[in-house]
Amino acid sequence: MSVKQRVKELNERLAEKLTEKGVEANGNETTTELINKVDNISVGVDAEVYDGEYEVTPSQLEQKLETFNKLLKDDVTVKSIPYYEVDNIENGVTVIIGG
Repeated sequence: MSVKQRVKELNERLAEKLTEKGVEANGNETTTELINKVDNISVGVDAEVYDGEYEVTPSQLEQKLETFNKLLKDDVTVKSIPYYEVDNIENGVTVIIGG
């Protein structure tokens, strides 16, 4: 099979997959045109994008990230709990957890 025939076959398969996902496509389009149509595939979710904090430090008070039914643009990072050790007058160590 020639390269040209193989590319045509792959374009037809890609167009078929796009059509199955609800995007208008045909195998006569260029590979670039077909690939550009991938952005038109519906993910099946009608939700707004989360615009809150993506980085949280634990605290004594409950915190809630309002992410329910929202699309996130990045991972949420939960920072480590602040932890400090300080020498004390009894020749021991005082541990401070959480600030």
